[in-house]
Amino acid sequence: REAGIVGGVVLTDKNGVVQFNANVLGTRDTGTSLSDRNFFAWAKNEAKKGEYYISRPLVSRIGVTKDQTIIVVASPVYRKGVFTGVLGVSVKLQPLVERFFGLMKISDQTKVYLLDENGDVMYSNADEGEALSDQAFSDRIKNALGATQGDHFSTDKYLVAYSPITLGVQKWLLIISSPAEEALDLTRSFYVRQTVIFIATAATILLFGVVAGRKNQV
Repeated sequence: REAGIVGGVVLTDKNGVVQFNANVLGTRDTGTSLSDRNFFAWAKNEAKKGEYYISRPLVSRIGVTKDQTIIVVASPVYRKGVFTGVLGVSVKLQPLVERFFGLMKISDQTKVYLLDENGDVMYSNADEGEALSDQAFSDRIKNALGATQGDHFSTDKYLVAYSPITLGVQKWLLIISSPAEEALDLTRSFYVRQTVIFIATAATILLFGVVAGRKNQV
């Protein structure tokens, strides 16, 4: 929590109503229903003991993260084999991506994008529409959606590297783009560095999800 990434821990009853909410501000917000959230429906109807779920980015409605974009790592709770609720941890998306993805910049002009499986931007440090508005860039990225391994390509304007990230049922695409004229003389080191960072970052995020899930901490 010191890093400002974890928002808090909640426990719901079998109907999805919050019974316990622990966070740094001490706000409880008990009584709030989370029954419409995908992670609750999954935990109630599909999950097995010991499994965890990593949600799509969503807007929090309770606690210290209220109205902020978060990712939820959730796990079902059982008593004598009967489903009794959901226990989860909320992870703030903005500080998470800024902390890890900021390390990928090779210059002030490097842009980082995190897309969901539909190609929607979940995070970017670029100005709205920058790079993704370039037709050659966006066409190649569309083709990369659903990729099982990372790769790189270049357009007239950009040098780009990307890598898929799979967390639970979520499939995301991580992209790094730099202006071609700026990185032209550093092409070899650029791609070597991108590959190393992609592997390290994907592993870090995956490990984070697994640890959070195993600890059963929204």
